[in-house]
Amino acid sequence: MSTTIFSKPNSIEIKSLQIKSIEITNNKTFENKKASLTNKINSINLADIKDQNQNQNLSINKSSFLLDLICGTICGLGIAPIVGTIDKGIFQNASGVTKLSDSIKSTIKSITNKPSILFSVEYRYIFLIYFGTYFSCNLIESFCIKNKINSDSPKFIGISLTNMILTLKKDRAFVKLFGSIQPKKVPLRSYSMWFTRDTISIACSFIAPGKIAGFLNKSKNWSQRKSENIAQLFCPVLLQFISTPLHLLGMNYYNIEKNEFKKRLNFVKKEYCKSVGARMITCFPAYGIGGIVNNTFRKYFSESRSQ
Repeated sequence: MSTTIFSKPNSIEIKSLQIKSIEITNNKTFENKKASLTNKINSINLADIKDQNQNQNLSINKSSFLLDLICGTICGLGIAPIVGTIDKGIFQNASGVTKLSDSIKSTIKSITNKPSILFSVEYRYIFLIYFGTYFSCNLIESFCIKNKINSDSPKFIGISLTNMILTLKKDRAFVKLFGSIQPKKVPLRSYSMWFTRDTISIACSFIAPGKIAGFLNKSKNWSQRKSENIAQLFCPVLLQFISTPLHLLGMNYYNIEKNEFKKRLNFVKKEYCKSVGARMITCFPAYGIGGIVNNTFRKYFSESRSQ
């Protein structure tokens, strides 16, 4: 049986082992410090990137908001003189104060002699309607594009609320300003007629054109821009065949509170053709040309900003 004898390490070997132990410890400490420093640098870089993205998004949001605001203002200013003049004539004609053509001629003559009339209350109401309508439309569309959401329902709800509130306020003011009777409380039936009119108008002016443009683009092989422009021009105009009776009934309920429905229908029949023509003229710039101008400006400035 063999016996293994272990020799006792001398002082040099002990010292060598101590040095190696210290080196290993130092290496581990260095690696830990290095890993900690790397994590700190990465976290700083991520924070910087996050801050840069937030600043960039904030900048985009500000410029997008400003663009939507400018386009809405341009549309409101361009539409107000035409629509205000014709709408005033429609209300005066419906109340029996004067004929539609005479009212329009008189207003145009007054504006020619005194342009400051364009800043009067009736034109301010019209400006607010179309500024608010297009501004809200642009804001909702920008939000939906950024968040990759289908814009049909948000636009219909948001624009309807904005347009209806402003239009009903305008109709209430106009029916009192240009009516043939002493100003009084607007009946609920008038509001219901105008509410239904505006609901249909928003759908046909802001939702339907996009759908019809897509159909024309595929079925007729027209360019996307041509399809959009034609749909935007004709949808609001053709709508007037349906919405004008509601508009006239709303005014009739105010001017003649107690009346047989048959007589109201006779009134609508009597005023229908000229009122449809007048409202088509107002809708052509208001939602037709106005929509094209709004979309063109937004696309142009958006493309310029992205370059």
